[in-house]
Amino acid sequence: MRKKTAMIASLAALGFLAVSAGPVLADGMPPGMPDLEETLKARPAPAQPDPAHMQGMAHGKEQMHGQMMQGYRMAMRDSQDQDGASGMSHRSDGGC
Repeated sequence: MRKKTAMIASLAALGFLAVSAGPVLADGMPPGMPDLEETLKARPAPAQPDPAHMQGMAHGKEQMHGQMMQGYRMAMRDSQDQDGASGMSHRSDGGC
């Protein structure tokens, strides 16, 4: 019976060592395979956006805002013409 207990204990210890050593052994690359870190380092860096392109986008944003504001102003004028007075004139000038 003691022989059987000793055998089970030694197998359990070997199993524990195998499981705990697995991740350490897995860190090495098999022979003939390229290293992932070297592959990632060898890739070219992503291209940065062209400054002229970015300026053009900013200009387009300003143009779009100007068009929207112009449309808003025209709509406000149309509503004033229809109401006969500004929509803001219905507001109280202060107080509670």
